[in-house]
Amino acid sequence: MLSARGWIVFGSGIGLWIAARMVGSPSLHIVAVGVTLLLVLDIFILAKGGAHHWAWASVSPWSTHGFGLGFFALGVGIAMTGFSGFETAVFLAEEAHTPKREVPKAVLGAVVLAIVFFIVTTFAIVTGYGMNKAGTQWPSDSGGAVVGLSAQYLSLWFGKLLLLLLAISAFASALGTANFTTRLAFSWGHDGYLPRAFGRTHPRFKSPDVAIAALAVVTAAVFVAGLAWQGRSVNDAVTFFGWLLQVGATGILPVYAAVGLAGAVFASRTGGGALDRYVAPLLAVVVTGAAEVTEFYGQQGIYRWAPYVMLAWIALGVLVRLATRGQVADVERKAEAAQPELTPAL
Repeated sequence: MLSARGWIVFGSGIGLWIAARMVGSPSLHIVAVGVTLLLVLDIFILAKGGAHHWAWASVSPWSTHGFGLGFFALGVGIAMTGFSGFETAVFLAEEAHTPKREVPKAVLGAVVLAIVFFIVTTFAIVTGYGMNKAGTQWPSDSGGAVVGLSAQYLSLWFGKLLLLLLAISAFASALGTANFTTRLAFSWGHDGYLPRAFGRTHPRFKSPDVAIAALAVVTAAVFVAGLAWQGRSVNDAVTFFGWLLQVGATGILPVYAAVGLAGAVFASRTGGGALDRYVAPLLAVVVTGAAEVTEFYGQQGIYRWAPYVMLAWIALGVLVRLATRGQVADVERKAEAAQPELTPAL
């Protein structure tokens, strides 16, 4: 039998091997290693039985005291914002050799793997704290939860290493967000939704340099504005970035609902069944609607303004769409000609 240290080294080696085999980017190598080590921690917590045996009540909350529909809707909202981003694989479609085959695999694969990972990790952490303490201690520990649980079930140095890798993973996630944002701006630039300059690439590096520069300027401006508004202390500055996340959360959920409705329209045009035309879109609207309400209902302080800022941002997007509709008509007609399934049925 391997010792605890032996299992840690073994798990780290497996993570490195998987990363080297499946991922080409060095930053994603580190992300893969961090995810693997987090799973190693999950296994150790569950193997040792946690604080008071496995927390099966956490996967059947209706059997616990005080659970209700409001708590369920709040959980759905948090879960959905945690999953947001899986659809960004779509933006790489024009770089794939067989996009209609590879992109659906990437999107669905990301969702399935994320579901398994989130369920296992959340179950393990609640088991590690115990049902009585998880609801209060985990939020206060925040990211430091991996350090405390590692010290209890593995070793302190493992927790510190894991926290470092998770911080790097967060940075890599931010880079990914910047990547798909600039690609989207580049696409809108050469299609005409944004100024044509956004559709240019650098003559040497072939990167969308105008879009990247614009994102850098906007990010710096938001950073400075945030420090000026909520910069009296480090905690205030962090609160501002939490507020930005709340703004994004209240905006992404209606988009998912709109995609569900668009799927219903597409299914009706292409002869889809009742599941695609009615059931799935209705579930999408109901679930995202409940999650949206719980995301901003009852918020205090600066967070109560987050939904209204997002509504203003959406209104700005509508105005841009109306202003550019005429100049992108030819592009949209060409897109429909290339994909006959997008053409409205007569």
